[in-house]
Amino acid sequence: MTAMQLDILSVETDRLILCGPREQDFEGQGLAFEAALAARTHAALHQNLDGVISYIAPENTRSIALANRLGARFEREGTLLETPCHIYRHPKEAV
Repeated sequence: MTAMQLDILSVETDRLILCGPREQDFEGQGLAFEAALAARTHAALHQNLDGVISYIAPENTRSIALANRLGARFEREGTLLETPCHIYRHPKEAV
């Protein structure tokens, strides 16, 4: 796979750098991991929410593995936008 190069203007101040995505920005856990953690944190701050759920295509083994690593457990089969999916429920986070 080759890296995609984007020519996007960067703006830099003493306290902030605004720029387009770079390959090194995606090192570490990945976007799905960051999104799941952000959603769980949001749910923890709003305790009236009953945790967070992930809708995952049954054949998407990488997303299923990530959901399991984050503590989510298979809840049931479902559909999303008329497409079959598996629903995983993430545990509630303590604030």
